[in-house]
Amino acid sequence: RNSYVTSANGNATSSKDGDGDGDGNSMDADDHDNNELATPANLNTSEAMERATAELATKLTTLLQNGNGTMIPYRVIRSRFHADNVPDDMLTTALSSCAVLVRGNFALKSTLAQFLRTSMGGGESRRKLVRELRDFILLLLNMHGRIQRERLIYVYETL
Repeated sequence: RNSYVTSANGNATSSKDGDGDGDGNSMDADDHDNNELATPANLNTSEAMERATAELATKLTTLLQNGNGTMIPYRVIRSRFHADNVPDDMLTTALSSCAVLVRGNFALKSTLAQFLRTSMGGGESRRKLVRELRDFILLLLNMHGRIQRERLIYVYETL
């Protein structure tokens, strides 16, 4: 559908992102689910707050999953949910359950990445290895801002 490229700093870019803002994230009108979450006025109990946060985490997981591993900046995620319906503390709590922060951008946790399961064959041990390798790549990106492909291939081949 859209061609996404993740740069060294983790920002996603796309030649046609669908919404014209050039941020690499297509945001169709039907993608906005701002009114489906409970508003803060309705969240009187901690149980209701936890339920709304879990619901938000599910929506965030879907958002990150649809990008096939593309990292999304906080400002883009924040723009998808109205601040009156989703306070910052609820958004960050939900993000912490489904994403990791890499140089100011959020990436789906490898354990939740469906695209890792469907894109490769092999058994569970191979999928676990690929998840760990992805976590390692995200760590390297966070620490150094870039990856030396030759070194990574060497490490992968020795496993």
